[in-house]
Amino acid sequence: MKNYSTINLSTIEFAWRVFTAFYMFRYGMVKLTGEQFAYGKDLYDKTINELSGLDLTWVFFSYSESFANIIALFQICGGLLLLFNKTKLLAVTLLFPILLNILLIDILYAGYPILEAIINVSFYILVLVFICYNERIQISKAFAALILSPKNPLSLKAKTFQIFVVILTIILTYIIINFIIKKFLLGIHFQSEIFH
Repeated sequence: MKNYSTINLSTIEFAWRVFTAFYMFRYGMVKLTGEQFAYGKDLYDKTINELSGLDLTWVFFSYSESFANIIALFQICGGLLLLFNKTKLLAVTLLFPILLNILLIDILYAGYPILEAIINVSFYILVLVFICYNERIQISKAFAALILSPKNPLSLKAKTFQIFVVILTIILTYIIINFIIKKFLLGIHFQSEIFH
């Protein structure tokens, strides 16, 4: 007979994933409805000198509805992916950079006035780290398979050729983007910071 009184890390993780998913849906929806950045639009008539770091952040993010909608969709999709064991690592991959960015903006541009938001987003990030901790064996296997163990080790001649191809590709990409696309097709005057 199984003992159902024990609580394991997977149970706690699942509860925190559901909790975090709910808030990702919630934050995504208030962005999609235009409610989250409405405050920023009220500040459009002020000069930059009149704005605090927090106000400046809200003005910046309220300017583009498309940007807010994209972040909202990522948050909603990430929340949905958090709900399932098979997709929770995809959720981590999707949500971690977004939440870390939000945390850094909250701390560096607003600070203490939005301490509650800083605490919330810190908890969501800790949930993502906790998921990674619980899946550390699978993550290390995937890392090893993708990065650490080459299938066919290259000879010195093949490595040298590969480096040559990489350098040539970088140079050709630079020329195509900056001279062919920008200058000839779009008529943009391009002045390189690297090559004068």
